[in-house]
Amino acid sequence: MGNWRLLLLALLLGLTSYPAAQPVKSIDTLLQPLLPDEPYIVDVGIKIDQIVNIDQKSENFEVVGNIWIEWDDEKLAFDAEGRKQAFRTFTVDEFTRFVDQHNIFGPGFVIYNQQGRRFKQDSKVVVFENGHALFIERFTATLQAPEFDFTRYPFDKQKFFLHVDAVKPLGFLEFRPLEGFSGLGDKLGEEEWVFERSWAMVGQTEGITGKPTSRFSFGFEAGRHLNSYSLRIFL
Repeated sequence: MGNWRLLLLALLLGLTSYPAAQPVKSIDTLLQPLLPDEPYIVDVGIKIDQIVNIDQKSENFEVVGNIWIEWDDEKLAFDAEGRKQAFRTFTVDEFTRFVDQHNIFGPGFVIYNQQGRRFKQDSKVVVFENGHALFIERFTATLQAPEFDFTRYPFDKQKFFLHVDAVKPLGFLEFRPLEGFSGLGDKLGEEEWVFERSWAMVGQTEGITGKPTSRFSFGFEAGRHLNSYSLRIFL
């Protein structure tokens, strides 16, 4: 790995003092001194409220949904005495600056199968006096769906996924499904498909550092609304 890649990795992990002129070290050597005694457990949930579009030719779909992430860190705790509220609210940029300045953990993530930019309608970080923190984002995004299989069209069933990957490797954090949160809304706005079961699970993948990284996946399954197709054929 070239020096410029190691410098980029250092910036992502907060190693702003790593000089590019030093001899190249392995990723394991760079990460080991930074690892916490125990990885942070980060709960993740996804709620899809709308299916805006399913593009079968491009093999992608567009959704409107919510990401909810929770974790605990004693370094985030504060004395709420004299405050009107027992919590503090940050924008994402404010919270990023805050954790960088105080050398505090932040659960960075990427949506692995996102295409293009993710439109964020609103996003906030809320920190409570006991160090419990939550990140909330309402978003619109187009997601790749390379596993579409139309060989049984129009009697096919398709699986849809949204994959959330941690930026830091497994030694830093592990995702866990947020109990009772993930699912599909009651009015998805898609007439051609009947949406059935959904599920949330956690696995591992190769992250941007090349090391095993925690992945949260929200998936759901849908079949075609045959009455809609029958009416089209009849008309």
